[in-house]
Amino acid sequence: MVVDDITREFLAECDELLDQLDEGLVQLEARPRDPEVIAGLFRALHTVKGSCGFLGFTAFEGLTHAGESLLACVRAGTLTLDAAGSQALYELAEASRALLTAIRERGADDLDVGELTERLVQLRAAADAPAGPGGPVAPLGERLVMSGAVGPVAVGEALRKQAEGDPRKLGEILVADGHARPSEVARTLTGQAEERVGHAAAADSSVRIDVALLDALMNLVGELVLARNEI
Repeated sequence: MVVDDITREFLAECDELLDQLDEGLVQLEARPRDPEVIAGLFRALHTVKGSCGFLGFTAFEGLTHAGESLLACVRAGTLTLDAAGSQALYELAEASRALLTAIRERGADDLDVGELTERLVQLRAAADAPAGPGGPVAPLGERLVMSGAVGPVAVGEALRKQAEGDPRKLGEILVADGHARPSEVARTLTGQAEERVGHAAAADSSVRIDVALLDALMNLVGELVLARNEI
């Protein structure tokens, strides 16, 4: 396999960045709350992700993007990195090495890293998981991924935007970016609402909703459908 100059530079850069990632993960075990260590890990993954996107290595890009989004929450203080998160990051580093080898030998990131990417997305989504009276409710992003309506990479991108200060809700970002249909988001939100009602059933078996609010919601859904059709 002949590797062009750009890809050769990419491979060399990624080797260095993954060395930094390995070193940072070891430091993170000793200093799990050190902001400089966390920031260094984030920067390494961010750089690799950007290079993968430029060269069209989508599987590699999705994997590093999911890891970057997870670290963005840890850096922001909205998520504490537990044993499962640390293990996933170590697996990310190992899988990244394997992807580099595949690119070096075959010119393609043709390894299946979907399961690990999805696991990283779900770990990140835990930062947004609300707790109801009867237990936790699966967050919107996790529900969309599990239903197959949206891919984990798209959810990871939307979560990253939120972590960077985007005030919109997750569903709004996914619809605006063209990753989800309004009907899919609405159906998933309905499922969340039903689950919350189920958790609260012991305290109150009914929910009162103002008719004017229902009318407003129906109008908004209608406008979303029209906007989607125009797009």
